[in-house]
Amino acid sequence: MLKVGPKILSLVGRSGVGKTTVLESWLPYLQEQGYRVGLVKHSHHPLADDPPQKDTARLSACAWSLLSTPSGMQIRGQLEWTALVEWLSNQVDLVLVEGGKTSPFLKIEVVRQHPPIMPINQVVASLGQAVAGLPHLAWGDPAGWTRFWQDLAGP
Repeated sequence: MLKVGPKILSLVGRSGVGKTTVLESWLPYLQEQGYRVGLVKHSHHPLADDPPQKDTARLSACAWSLLSTPSGMQIRGQLEWTALVEWLSNQVDLVLVEGGKTSPFLKIEVVRQHPPIMPINQVVASLGQAVAGLPHLAWGDPAGWTRFWQDLAGP
Protein backbone atom coordinates (compact mmCIF):
# COMPACT_ATOMS: atom_id res chain seq x y z
CA MET A 1 0.00 0.00 0.00
CA LEU A 2 1.34 3.41 -0.99
CA LYS A 3 1.70 6.00 1.74
CA VAL A 4 -0.38 9.06 0.84
CA GLY A 5 0.03 12.56 2.28
CA PRO A 6 -2.41 15.46 1.98
CA LYS A 7 -4.58 15.17 -1.11
CA ILE A 8 -3.86 18.67 -2.52
CA LEU A 9 -0.61 20.66 -2.76
CA SER A 10 -0.20 24.02 -4.50
CA LEU A 11 3.12 25.04 -6.04
CA VAL A 12 3.32 28.81 -5.86
CA GLY A 13 5.99 31.34 -6.76
CA ARG A 14 6.91 34.16 -9.06
CA SER A 15 6.28 33.90 -12.78
CA GLY A 16 9.16 32.13 -14.51
CA VAL A 17 10.62 30.66 -11.29
CA GLY A 18 10.27 27.03 -12.46
CA LYS A 19 6.90 25.77 -11.18
CA THR A 20 6.18 24.07 -14.51
CA THR A 21 9.69 22.57 -14.60
CA VAL A 22 9.13 21.09 -11.13
CA LEU A 23 5.81 19.61 -12.21
CA GLU A 24 7.31 18.20 -15.41
CA SER A 25 9.72 16.12 -13.34
CA TRP A 26 7.49 15.38 -10.33
CA LEU A 27 4.41 14.15 -12.23
CA PRO A 28 6.15 11.29 -14.07
CA TYR A 29 8.11 10.35 -10.93
CA LEU A 30 4.90 10.05 -8.88
CA GLN A 31 3.21 8.06 -11.66
CA GLU A 32 6.21 5.70 -11.88
CA GLN A 33 5.83 5.10 -8.12
CA GLY A 34 2.20 4.05 -8.68
CA TYR A 35 0.43 7.22 -7.55
CA ARG A 36 -2.63 8.52 -9.36
CA VAL A 37 -1.99 12.24 -9.84
CA GLY A 38 -4.22 15.08 -10.97
CA LEU A 39 -3.06 18.47 -12.14
CA VAL A 40 -4.76 21.85 -11.98
CA LYS A 41 -3.19 24.96 -13.43
CA HIS A 42 -4.68 28.08 -11.91
CA SER A 43 -4.00 31.02 -14.16
CA HIS A 44 -4.82 34.71 -14.24
CA HIS A 45 -4.50 35.02 -18.02
CA PRO A 46 -6.52 33.59 -20.92
CA LEU A 47 -5.42 30.20 -22.21
CA ALA A 48 -5.49 31.46 -25.79
CA ASP A 49 -2.64 33.85 -24.95
CA ASP A 50 -0.30 31.01 -24.00
CA PRO A 51 1.88 29.90 -26.96
CA PRO A 52 2.68 26.19 -27.41
CA GLN A 53 6.09 26.40 -25.71
CA LYS A 54 4.63 27.96 -22.52
CA ASP A 55 3.57 26.03 -19.42
CA THR A 56 -0.18 25.61 -20.06
CA ALA A 57 0.41 23.84 -23.37
CA ARG A 58 3.28 21.80 -21.90
CA LEU A 59 1.23 20.56 -18.94
CA SER A 60 -2.10 19.92 -20.66
CA ALA A 61 -1.02 16.40 -21.66
CA CYS A 62 -1.65 15.12 -18.11
CA ALA A 63 -4.43 12.51 -18.01
CA TRP A 64 -6.28 14.35 -15.23
CA SER A 65 -6.11 18.08 -15.80
CA LEU A 66 -8.27 21.12 -15.21
CA LEU A 67 -7.30 24.55 -16.47
CA SER A 68 -9.03 27.35 -14.59
CA THR A 69 -8.85 30.95 -15.81
CA PRO A 70 -11.21 33.91 -15.79
CA SER A 71 -11.94 33.44 -19.50
CA GLY A 72 -11.18 29.71 -19.92
CA MET A 73 -12.77 26.66 -18.33
CA GLN A 74 -15.90 27.87 -16.60
CA ILE A 75 -18.55 26.04 -14.63
CA ARG A 76 -21.11 28.80 -14.57
CA GLY A 77 -22.41 29.39 -11.07
CA GLN A 78 -22.06 25.76 -10.02
CA LEU A 79 -18.70 25.44 -8.27
CA GLU A 80 -15.67 27.50 -7.41
CA TRP A 81 -12.46 26.18 -8.94
CA THR A 82 -11.33 25.12 -5.46
CA ALA A 83 -14.43 22.92 -5.12
CA LEU A 84 -13.53 21.23 -8.41
CA VAL A 85 -10.01 20.62 -7.10
CA GLU A 86 -11.46 19.07 -3.95
CA TRP A 87 -13.69 16.84 -6.08
CA LEU A 88 -10.69 15.79 -8.18
CA SER A 89 -8.75 14.99 -5.00
CA ASN A 90 -11.29 12.24 -4.27
CA GLN A 91 -10.47 10.61 -7.62
CA VAL A 92 -6.67 10.51 -7.26
CA ASP A 93 -3.95 10.17 -4.61
CA LEU A 94 -2.65 13.72 -5.07
CA VAL A 95 -3.71 16.86 -6.90
CA LEU A 96 -0.87 19.22 -7.70
CA VAL A 97 -1.98 22.79 -8.31
CA GLU A 98 0.27 25.14 -10.23
CA GLY A 99 -0.52 28.54 -8.75
CA GLY A 100 -3.38 29.28 -6.41
CA LYS A 101 -1.61 31.65 -4.01
CA THR A 102 -4.90 32.59 -2.33
CA SER A 103 -6.33 29.06 -2.29
CA PRO A 104 -6.99 27.22 0.98
CA PHE A 105 -4.61 24.40 0.01
CA LEU A 106 -1.17 23.61 1.47
CA LYS A 107 1.49 25.50 -0.48
CA ILE A 108 5.11 24.86 -1.41
CA GLU A 109 6.83 27.98 -2.73
CA VAL A 110 9.31 27.56 -5.57
CA VAL A 111 12.02 30.15 -4.92
CA ARG A 112 14.96 30.92 -7.21
CA GLN A 113 17.03 34.10 -7.63
CA HIS A 114 14.43 36.38 -5.98
CA PRO A 115 12.90 36.69 -2.52
CA PRO A 116 9.79 34.62 -1.78
CA ILE A 117 6.39 36.20 -2.47
CA MET A 118 4.41 34.35 0.20
CA PRO A 119 4.46 35.04 3.95
CA ILE A 120 6.34 32.24 5.74
CA ASN A 121 3.22 31.24 7.72
CA GLN A 122 1.30 30.49 4.48
CA VAL A 123 3.63 27.84 3.04
CA VAL A 124 4.81 24.44 4.28
CA ALA A 125 8.20 24.43 2.51
CA SER A 126 10.43 26.16 0.00
CA LEU A 127 11.67 24.36 -3.08
CA GLY A 128 14.88 25.46 -4.78
CA GLN A 129 16.30 28.25 -2.64
CA ALA A 130 16.24 27.82 1.15
CA VAL A 131 14.00 30.19 3.11
CA ALA A 132 14.72 30.70 6.81
CA GLY A 133 12.13 29.03 9.02
CA LEU A 134 10.83 26.63 6.35
CA PRO A 135 11.70 23.06 5.43
CA HIS A 136 13.86 23.14 2.27
CA LEU A 137 13.30 20.89 -0.74
CA ALA A 138 16.25 20.62 -3.12
CA TRP A 139 15.89 21.47 -6.79
CA GLY A 140 15.69 18.38 -9.04
CA ASP A 141 14.78 15.89 -6.29
CA PRO A 142 11.31 14.44 -6.99
CA ALA A 143 12.03 11.53 -4.61
CA GLY A 144 12.70 14.02 -1.80
CA TRP A 145 9.59 16.06 -2.68
CA THR A 146 7.56 12.85 -2.54
CA ARG A 147 8.98 11.89 0.86
CA PHE A 148 8.12 15.39 2.16
CA TRP A 149 4.54 15.05 0.82
CA GLN A 150 4.20 11.63 2.45
CA ASP A 151 5.59 12.91 5.76
CA LEU A 152 3.01 15.72 5.85
CA ALA A 153 0.42 13.02 6.63
CA GLY A 154 2.24 12.03 9.81
CA PRO A 155 2.84 8.50 11.11
